Amino acid sequence: MRGTKDSEIVVGRIRRIEIDGWNVNAGYQIQLESLHVEVNNLLYKAGEDERLTVGDSSFVIYLTEAALNDYLRRQHPSRQSEVTVNEGSVSIKGSMRLLGVSTPLMTTGRLEIADRTQVMFRADRVSLGTDANSVLGTDYVERHLNPLLNVSQLNLPLRLDSIEAQPGRLVVRGTVYLPPRPKAQ
Repeated sequence: MRGTKDSEIVVGRIRRIEIDGWNVNAGYQIQLESLHVEVNNLLYKAGEDERLTVGDSSFVIYLTEAALNDYLRRQHPSRQSEVTVNEGSVSIKGSMRLLGVSTPLMTTGRLEIADRTQVMFRADRVSLGTDANSVLGTDYVERHLNPLLNVSQLNLPLRLDSIEAQPGRLVVRGTVYLPPRPKAQ
């Protein structure tokens, strides 16, 4: 905590919180290389009408290619996918069922954020089997691969704003999201 007096904490105000973590097991499902969170103007009230609000916030997550692959293998074992993160693009090698037959595929594209909670793969090119000239429609592949990652399923209070592919890792930026508590009946 920074810039906050003890008397402010007692009355429910924290001016700034910074959190840094390395090798963070996010949602008990995916390993983050590092995480940096800043929360400003946190207001809280305890008791029956408990409330918690955040003025503004930001986070930066670094996620390695190896951690993403580990997560995808556990979430979708039948796909046998392997992601390679390049400068500005992502390649996925794996297999998918096509007319009931497991077919090898190689696709290259980019990652985008959807609904501030999902990481989506947008295919630029898809090749089937070992024949680089046999091209499949990108829409079909995207429907079967997406979303690659859904933050709401990780039970993390985050909203995604951007994702950047760097060699061997992803950099994800966004804000902290604290949904309103349901009112007691």
